[in-house]
Amino acid sequence: MRRPSQPRFEAIAPWLAATAIVAVLLPVSLNEVQWAYRNQDVGFAGDYYVAVYKAGRDALHDVSPYGPPDSPRLRWSQENYPPTIFVGLLPINLPPWEVSRVIWSALLVAMLVLTLVALEVRDPRVYAIWLLSAPVVAGFMWGNVTLALIFATALVWRWRNRARAAGLVLGAAIAVKLLLAPMLLWFLFTRRFRAAAIAAVSAVAMVLVAWAAISFHGMLDYPQLLSTSSRLQVPDSFLLSGLASQLGAGATAAELVGAVAAAVVAFAAWRLRGDERVSFALLVVALQFSTPIYHVFNFGFLVIPLALLFTRFAWPWVLVPTIWFAAHVGPLPAGSHVDLTAFGTILTLAVGGAVVLRLRDPDLV
Repeated sequence: MRRPSQPRFEAIAPWLAATAIVAVLLPVSLNEVQWAYRNQDVGFAGDYYVAVYKAGRDALHDVSPYGPPDSPRLRWSQENYPPTIFVGLLPINLPPWEVSRVIWSALLVAMLVLTLVALEVRDPRVYAIWLLSAPVVAGFMWGNVTLALIFATALVWRWRNRARAAGLVLGAAIAVKLLLAPMLLWFLFTRRFRAAAIAAVSAVAMVLVAWAAISFHGMLDYPQLLSTSSRLQVPDSFLLSGLASQLGAGATAAELVGAVAAAVVAFAAWRLRGDERVSFALLVVALQFSTPIYHVFNFGFLVIPLALLFTRFAWPWVLVPTIWFAAHVGPLPAGSHVDLTAFGTILTLAVGGAVVLRLRDPDLV
């Protein structure tokens, strides 16, 4: 008797769909690769060169890696990271640049794949969508550190019940970029007080040790540098802060708009803290509104709420390829870009809405 072929087809159907997704998204991705390669002085991994490699080499020669805190270059540069990142990565910065960027690029590829592994995603269609998304392709070509922070956020969830591991990972991520600091709230919301304490203490300790390693160069001017960088980059943000700025709000008012939106979403995360997946996912969405400096790489954080709540391919995953509509990397054209900021805001709110819908249909996970 001939066996039915339906089960076999069901087994290979996701792989066929993943192949179709690759066929559609690969040409778009290659176009971005060419653009990024042409617009970097070092070919690729330009952000990594400025933020990590060059800064680390400056520190080794007892030269301050930070420019003047009022420099207009802060609008485009990656020179606002604390020393934690380039001090921590000194071992891979010791080889020549050509070798260092290959090592970093290989690490990024591993972290990008392991991000979904940590979130227990096994569907090949989701991997195809994620690895050929605008944040991943652009982030890989520029060697942007944000992709590593997305991986760290996934690990915080994976190790959420291991206070020391989760706390140290979040502490390291905060020490690299303050963007992740609001994630401490989730530990507090879910009464993981030990993990919150470990994260806070380790973040401060890592920053102080890293600054001591570079003889405290630039430490006193760093708060002003961050403030200047935020003020200059707000008009080019892809979310609410940038939208408010484009519509005529001043830098302070624009940042306040984003902060209020983040607070509203964080409040929703607190109210829904009984469902840890939904609460964590909403707090990741809140992160997106909390920072006035938001580029296409940051959209990669949206994969975390989607992967938490839709471990198999479902309609919300269609939102990820649409990020290509907002994937303008580098200096934006002169004039308003309200269309980009409005699109980014709507996209982020749509992901938040998909998270809330999960409450009505738990079988989607």
